[in-house]
Amino acid sequence: MKQGSGSDLNVLFDRACKANTRRWISGLVALGSGVAAVGLLYFAFRVSDAPKEGQPGAVRKRRQLAVTPVIGPSGGGAMVSFDW
Repeated sequence: MKQGSGSDLNVLFDRACKANTRRWISGLVALGSGVAAVGLLYFAFRVSDAPKEGQPGAVRKRRQLAVTPVIGPSGGGAMVSFDW
């Protein structure tokens, strides 16, 4: 590190501040993405049980979302399946 541009501690402090700012921004982006995904899933899968007008007694297929945990020798994860 250059002596003329500031002490080593100041440079390290600046890097730490920038890293902390990036951490907060990425956390907020992840939180916003999660909220948007939950909202999208809510509106995509809510179904009213009432038949449509003009179709008395019509049966509507219920949409379903299933999330299954998966555990294996190489790690774990989740399997998501949709039934339209």
